Amino acid sequence: MPLGEVVRLGIRLICDHLIQKLVKKKHRKRQRWWVRPWIERRNMFGASNTLLRELADEDSESYRNHLRMDECKFEELLLLISPTITKQNTLMRDSIPNRTKLQIVLRYLATGDSLEP
Repeated sequence: MPLGEVVRLGIRLICDHLIQKLVKKKHRKRQRWWVRPWIERRNMFGASNTLLRELADEDSESYRNHLRMDECKFEELLLLISPTITKQNTLMRDSIPNRTKLQIVLRYLATGDSLEP
């Protein structure tokens, strides 16, 4: 095989390889998170674990104003509805705790504000 043909064949193979890489890169999907990092931290830093616990411990009047019921009634209601609203944790993510679900519903009913941005 003459040297010119070998060079042309080599260039063609390299070009084909580069084109394939570009096509794969172009069609590659953007990485998506199943659970965003800030959502993973909500169990540590969310309002349910910070604000409402502090209000329950230190300022029962503000707790009552926030959820429109005192802590004793909240716990009683939570015991009643927990079996109904409990979801199972999966390997992908943990379910939202029942306490947090009830707090969100009570806050929504108290204010009418949506939690959507």
